[in-house]
Amino acid sequence: MKKMLKYTFAIVLGLSATAFLYLNQLFGKKLPADVVTQYMHVSDDSLLKVRFFGTMCYYVEYKGNAVLADPFFSNPNPIKMVVAGKPNPEYRKLFSEQELQSIRAITVGHAHYDHCLELPIFLSDANTTKKIIGSQSMINLFYKTYPDNDYVNAEDFLSGNSWIYTADSSIRIYPVKSVHAPHFGNVTLMSGENKAFDKVPADLLKWQMGQPLSYLIDFMEADTIARRVYMNGGISAFPNTAFERAMLEEHPVNMAFTIHWNQKYLPAKIEEIKKVQPQSIILGHWNNFFNTRKGDDQYIRKSRLPESLEEVTALYPQYHIGIMLPETLK
Repeated sequence: MKKMLKYTFAIVLGLSATAFLYLNQLFGKKLPADVVTQYMHVSDDSLLKVRFFGTMCYYVEYKGNAVLADPFFSNPNPIKMVVAGKPNPEYRKLFSEQELQSIRAITVGHAHYDHCLELPIFLSDANTTKKIIGSQSMINLFYKTYPDNDYVNAEDFLSGNSWIYTADSSIRIYPVKSVHAPHFGNVTLMSGENKAFDKVPADLLKWQMGQPLSYLIDFMEADTIARRVYMNGGISAFPNTAFERAMLEEHPVNMAFTIHWNQKYLPAKIEEIKKVQPQSIILGHWNNFFNTRKGDDQYIRKSRLPESLEEVTALYPQYHIGIMLPETLK
């Protein structure tokens, strides 16, 4: 029995070491900055401020009113992912107090940890009034631990032609039902629904995806759309109703943000984004979210980022397609 336990322990240890090495080093590939310099997003809109923190985490601000999308900054290593996943409050330092006060809403594309691990940094901040918008599965992760927040179940808005407005009506948000692409083959990992946890679980593999969502986000001035962005969180049929088509005729999409982690899906993704006629497209979720941010920038090998950028910019010259490099703590 002791011999069997010893062999079992050795096998588990070996598999754990292999998984750690693969996810932390081999899953990603070093990104030389000069290779993507020509594809870096450069905005000619001085009023629309965009910051990128990796995966699909963006801060988008127009004239002092901001939306934070998919708050995830810390890239936990595979061991922490399973046994000690928790938000890192140090990442609050990435924002000025003015920026923190500007956040009117936080949107979450789905409830996997790489889209909302650091959400509690903002849930525990009582100095700002903001809506936390996402699926019921996301809300079930956090609301019992952090009850004093304005949670909005975006799924309640999917069947109607209605918007979610921030408290001061400076921003309105239209949720779009989406589908997560398979991680491998036809398999999507952690695809279930979270129950209402009494305490946010540290085992991040318990964070079930729930309903994936995309968001059309309007920054308003005196009931008029000033700027419009589209946060694409998966495959969707948007726009698929007369209401949605008419809505898109009201104002162009100034910026569309979309997921890119697998090169073979990217042309289809751009074809989908074309429907909203964006002026520019920014690719997110290309970086290695297992890399603990202590070294160089890495991209997910499957994304083949340099080749992907060359391909889609040649295929779609009518769009400004680019990336932003993730900001992190110095």
